Amino acid sequence: MYSPDADHDYVAEEQGYGMVITATMAGADADARKIFDGILKYVLDHPSSINKDLHAAEQNASCKSVNGTDSATDGDLDIAYGLLLADRQWGSSGT
Repeated sequence: MYSPDADHDYVAEEQGYGMVITATMAGADADARKIFDGILKYVLDHPSSINKDLHAAEQNASCKSVNGTDSATDGDLDIAYGLLLADRQWGSSGT
């Protein structure tokens, strides 16, 4: 993991980027859906305190949400785009 600009190890934008990348890799990587589902599980396990349908913006190295568990718009938008790409790749019947 490398995040030079973040206060904490895991940030919402990173999760969103991962979802977009793995959904895009679906035709080239047999494990793409498994990886995507793992990132999605992590996102769902860390809801924002503002709205449970948004992702908590930051988690520490112990995977605990920190810094007030608010959300980050750009991270949530990347996550939403990743979900749209995943629906196009695999449909919505999975995880």
